[in-house]
Amino acid sequence: MFLDLLTPNERLYLLDHYLTYCQAHIFHVRGQMDELTRDVARQQFMDPTQLDVTLRAMEHYLEHWRLELAQAQSWRERVAATAPAP
Repeated sequence: MFLDLLTPNERLYLLDHYLTYCQAHIFHVRGQMDELTRDVARQQFMDPTQLDVTLRAMEHYLEHWRLELAQAQSWRERVAATAPAP
């Protein structure tokens, strides 16, 4: 919201950091989903319906981070297009 208060290089730095932050969340949640699926398959401590509901909720959360990543990439492209060459 206040990116206009930063220099173009500061904007790019901040957006690059946020892109990494979004990617880390996506990687983490995907890993949790994979781990949960493996653990349930090995130990069967959760019934299939509960696993399905849990994975769907996690997928919803994952979609939030995918949208954040796409938005941040769009912002970065706009800033990069207008930033002076280094």
